[in-house]
Amino acid sequence: MTDETLLLALAVHRAFSLRSGEKERLFHAARSTDVLERMSIDDVSFAVGRPLRLSAWSPGVAVRDAERDALLCERLGISVVPQWSTDYPAMLREGWDPPFVVFIRGSLESGDIPSVATVGTRRPDNPGLTAAFEFACDCTESGIPVVSGLAGGIDAAAHRGAIAGGGQTVGVLGCGIDTVYPAGNRTLAERILSAAGALMSEYPPGTPPLRHHFPIRNRIIAALARWVVIVQAPERSGALITAEYALDSGRELLVHTAGCAAGAVNAGSRALDEAGASTVSAAGELLGADRRIYSGSTRSRTGADNASVGDVASLLARRLNRELDLFEPEPTYG
Repeated sequence: MTDETLLLALAVHRAFSLRSGEKERLFHAARSTDVLERMSIDDVSFAVGRPLRLSAWSPGVAVRDAERDALLCERLGISVVPQWSTDYPAMLREGWDPPFVVFIRGSLESGDIPSVATVGTRRPDNPGLTAAFEFACDCTESGIPVVSGLAGGIDAAAHRGAIAGGGQTVGVLGCGIDTVYPAGNRTLAERILSAAGALMSEYPPGTPPLRHHFPIRNRIIAALARWVVIVQAPERSGALITAEYALDSGRELLVHTAGCAAGAVNAGSRALDEAGASTVSAAGELLGADRRIYSGSTRSRTGADNASVGDVASLLARRLNRELDLFEPEPTYG
């Protein structure tokens, strides 16, 4: 991949309102950064196949930003991996709307090794924290890498457990790859890298952790894994978005047994269990032949006809139509 090709990919990637396939079409239409800088909004609309209103995006500015991205990534040892690269995670490429470019610090396990996404509420109770830590530890001791979102609560406990188990864990960020949010997890992020794990983001360096980034990044968490385990989630939890993306990407959706207990902190995960999602409490159960397996797509990507998948998807749709309390308070900048 030439420097010019990389710069063009980075510049096109900064058209944030475009879907991955649209960015790919724009990339091939432009062929070079020089051509991209001369493209009008009508030219871009023709290239992607639909009318656009990209008044806030200037191709010239995007190219200058791409040059800065490339220099910063080189200086910080960040890998820039476009979708066509052989280094692009195979599981992610197969997921729903895979990012056109991902930024990676650290290293990823071979795509031949299945991972488990372990996610849940930022405000768990002690049994939930213990369950996330012990389950993730069990998984990495069994050779199964753990993926999570490096948020507080269940995510952080899962990363710590995975490190304790001596295996790899991957943190997917909702901000630029050069930033860790919440800031209290910076030490944990360094521990992940020191333990031969990885951090990943689709957002260019310098991108702040804006509220709307987090539900979007959840599709990456789900796509990277073979199994998505909701450890503990209240009724209004962002973990339900990850669960929906698991179904969209054809992943196996499960609920940890700790998340089926009574109490408001388990209302969302318990509802998934009642709707037909399987339960799990140990790494060995992920491959158990006697476990009910529910996977599929709410957007009919695989054409699967599974009544239990439909039950879970319908429940998610009802809950996601409500106002969700998804994120920590927005940070203050400046």
